[in-house]
Amino acid sequence: MRNLRFSKLYLLSQNERAGLEISFGDRPTLVRAPNQHGKSAILKSLYEAFGAQPHKVDDSWKRASVTSLIEFSVQGTNYAILKAAGYYSIFDSNKTLLLSTNKVSDELAPFLARLLNFSLVMVDKKDQVRIPPPAYIFAPFYVDQDHGWTAAWSSFSRMYLPNSARTLSEYHSGIRPNDYYEAMAERDRLRALAQTLEVERKAIDDAIRKIRTAAGEITLSYELSDFSSETTRLVSESQKLHEAQVSYRERLAALNEERQLWIDQRDILNGALSEMDSALSLAVRQPSHVECPTCGQEYENSLTEQFGLVEDVDGLIAARLNSYRKIAELDDSVTKCRSDLGEVEQAIARVATIFAIRKAELSFHDVVVAEGRTEAARLLQTRLAELDAEFLNLTRGIAEQNQRIKDTESKERTNKIKNEFLDLLADFSQKLDVRLADRKKLGLSGVNIGRGSEGPRALLAYYFAFLRIAQLYSSSVFCPIVIDAPNQQGQDQTHMPAMMRLMIDEAPKNSQLIIAAEDKFGLTDHDVKSIDITGQKDHVLRLDQFELVEGIIRPYLGFLI
Repeated sequence: MRNLRFSKLYLLSQNERAGLEISFGDRPTLVRAPNQHGKSAILKSLYEAFGAQPHKVDDSWKRASVTSLIEFSVQGTNYAILKAAGYYSIFDSNKTLLLSTNKVSDELAPFLARLLNFSLVMVDKKDQVRIPPPAYIFAPFYVDQDHGWTAAWSSFSRMYLPNSARTLSEYHSGIRPNDYYEAMAERDRLRALAQTLEVERKAIDDAIRKIRTAAGEITLSYELSDFSSETTRLVSESQKLHEAQVSYRERLAALNEERQLWIDQRDILNGALSEMDSALSLAVRQPSHVECPTCGQEYENSLTEQFGLVEDVDGLIAARLNSYRKIAELDDSVTKCRSDLGEVEQAIARVATIFAIRKAELSFHDVVVAEGRTEAARLLQTRLAELDAEFLNLTRGIAEQNQRIKDTESKERTNKIKNEFLDLLADFSQKLDVRLADRKKLGLSGVNIGRGSEGPRALLAYYFAFLRIAQLYSSSVFCPIVIDAPNQQGQDQTHMPAMMRLMIDEAPKNSQLIIAAEDKFGLTDHDVKSIDITGQKDHVLRLDQFELVEGIIRPYLGFLI
């Protein structure tokens, strides 16, 4: 599993002439301060720099016009990303500029997708296939204090693509890996090319038809080879049309034969129903015991026997209704088959007309015009053959990608991932004193528990169970886990330390963990590296760090000039 790791965060405000430097390492990091001292602003800055928009940015932060620089690594290779004045700029370890853009969706998102091995593609509301914005890369790794503790997959704003939660849970869990989406993207690209070819082919085919039907549908050529080629084409076309005619006639005969069988069945059922109605009417009129006029034996005429007759009648009625339905369906099929047969016969007649035209009946003008049409038709026919060959190759490519997609969708693998996730969820929920719904009602896309303080604990169990699965099976880069303000809904002195303990103990192996909280809640310096940012309320940046941070950021800004 490839990892993204944050190394250092630099925040700079020229308006306030203040800055802040924070270092992140391999040990879990606790960003600590009382409420309203800027913990959330720091964590949100990590994602804003990557173009992932958090839900709420304070007005004071906007007025400060903060420039962000993050030094990070991907599988040991160092990079830096700078967000300044609405532009996002990415540098390699030598400060070589790799990208600078203010277009998040069109340029930054594709670049980050390549860098972080993120191959997910989705369809927007206009049915356009697109790479999702950067928030979709970081969605399972960040829990923000505003929305992340009320519903899963909601910590970023602008998660506007349809079915985001389901798609993200399938992708990041590895149920649908990169291969699936890469094949799907390639298939859709080939389909788009095939549709373009189909439009061009239809236009050329229409042009050829018009040429052939113009001036009495005569196509002549002075060249013997052209005449031979055209004759061969007409013979081949005629043969195909006659074969189609025979096929349609056989189909029509079969349909008519099947229709007659259903009509016969309907008539038999009508007769049977008539007899059953008579028998039922007679039974109702007879006394409870009836003597046989032939043998003299007495028989019981009970309600049970009468209801037995009614059940038989109901069965016959149902069978009759089915007969009528089948006859109606066959009538539609016969009508359609006759229509198709009529079109084929018209085409046969057109070809026969062309064969029947005598050369002596043509004027010199007809010959000249016909030669021009022949040359145009020949050129168009050549292009048509090229398009057919290209279309065939595209069709093969689409079939290959469909098979590739199918190969990634293994029910056995899917069930394995889901069961491992549910096992982890059950384990973590027990540790956090959370009551889960029936296992059959739980899924990868989230949990729905809204019972006071139990809700945030259930979500924390869900997040860390999912992250464990993502590390095992996801094909994308594993990003730092960033948890903002876990003390939600008034957790007590038992549950809050349990939440902190679970994050430290159950974070995926070798993952980077960053927590923002107002206290350690039972953790020790051995558990976390604690960074206390307590300072002036609503002012997380420091005046005494301005020159240091400005000196680090200035060279990057210089490369953009």
